[in-house]
Amino acid sequence: MDVPEIRTQIGLYLDTSELNACAKVCRSWYDTFFPLIWADFEWQSDYSVYPQSKALEQNARHIRYLRLTDHDRPAHFLDLCANLRDLVLMFAVHEHAQWDQISQLVHRNKKLFSINISTGGLTPTTGFIQAVAQNESIKQIEITFSEYDRSAVTALLDAGARLETLSVIGAAFEDPGSMTRWQVSGGGFPRLKSLQMCARAGITARHQFELIQQCPQLDSLTWSEDSWTESGQSFPTTEFCQMLTHNCPNLAVFELQIQSLTDKDLSRILDSARRVTSFQVFDTQFGPAAFQSLFRHFRYVTKLDLRRCPEVTSAMSQQILESCPGLIEFFAGYLKVQDMKPEQEWVCTGLTSISLFICGLRDQPPEKQEAVLRQLAKLERIESLTVGTFDPRDENSRDGLDLRLSVGLSILEPVKELRWICFDGLAQEMDETDLTWMVETWPKLCRLEGKVHTERERRLELQEILIDKGVALVGYMDDEEEEDEDIDLDAATNTD
Repeated sequence: MDVPEIRTQIGLYLDTSELNACAKVCRSWYDTFFPLIWADFEWQSDYSVYPQSKALEQNARHIRYLRLTDHDRPAHFLDLCANLRDLVLMFAVHEHAQWDQISQLVHRNKKLFSINISTGGLTPTTGFIQAVAQNESIKQIEITFSEYDRSAVTALLDAGARLETLSVIGAAFEDPGSMTRWQVSGGGFPRLKSLQMCARAGITARHQFELIQQCPQLDSLTWSEDSWTESGQSFPTTEFCQMLTHNCPNLAVFELQIQSLTDKDLSRILDSARRVTSFQVFDTQFGPAAFQSLFRHFRYVTKLDLRRCPEVTSAMSQQILESCPGLIEFFAGYLKVQDMKPEQEWVCTGLTSISLFICGLRDQPPEKQEAVLRQLAKLERIESLTVGTFDPRDENSRDGLDLRLSVGLSILEPVKELRWICFDGLAQEMDETDLTWMVETWPKLCRLEGKVHTERERRLELQEILIDKGVALVGYMDDEEEEDEDIDLDAATNTD
């Protein structure tokens, strides 16, 4: 059945050459697929790659996603962009006239849904901020590495009543002085579902907390703020837990980058949350108490990040792998093969990303490594696999996996979705046969991280195999005396 709506959905998954081919089939297909060729457009400094001005003018109306990474562009082109859904600003704007031009672009696009603003630490004009605040169609605002005075912060928070997503990363916000203006009784942020607060400076931790309290529909929170410790205050755990019960009962996704959080704090948070699907507490004091509180969320959790949490043990990692059936992403410190139970399979076979130093293999019989590889081979959806250690003290460790065909690498043949494998910190002695097998067996492989051989000369010889296949090779540890081993990093974004 040739239905336009179905064609449009299919077109979203096609690349430019495929869209071009489809647009040539017939008139109705042209009407469906040709606009999709122009739907996503990026304006940057390399003008040689752009279509002619006439083509730009004729097709600007088809652009839905516009990314501006260079400020020197023809004004008449932006004047013709009136059907944008997403706008990304990734450049430093110095002149008021340029801000006025971008402000008019925001005013003109009445269906604009999201805007991402990154201005290299500069302060947008009041007129631009007002344009963003007054465009009632905007539901998502992302702000990175920009500076905002009090009037700009006030205008942005005023727009919060209609926002569904607000993300602040590395930006400097002047503190509004009080959050009374946005108390729930006066409206608050009734539609906000996703909040990311990682401000570089300005707005106080207390006012950030009061902002979070005013989001009754919040289901995802990323919060990076350690000024509690810097100011001599302790994290308001009791208030935060009360908020989970009374103010934000739907909050299920937590990314708390707050080093001062204790094991007891995290335990109370997990006890207070109705349901946790994602818990990312990188570099905190997560330990036995929090782990015990995590138990009741095992059936729901899809993502866990427990890296750099020194109290997380190997046994905890094993219990997570054998108890969380819906787990999709898991990051932790280490897993000793001695804690892996042959009779207890990992139940999280849907994992797409795992970072775990699998250790305890030094001087063990080959059967031990083969058992580990068989477990990993069942992760047929895995895209990113990290089995190395990023601890410089473990450089050239022989306590982890040995990725050679002679010791069982072929067991990993089923992981056809693998794009990224990291064995950094592990001593490897790969040869041409091993690397050739990898690139031929894993068709989506685009990046290796680590040293494929302990000898530099052999690494330089072996890297040619990866260069020929467009696979990036990146080494981190002990590279001071070596040339950059990063080979064709662009290959890491290759989706073929």
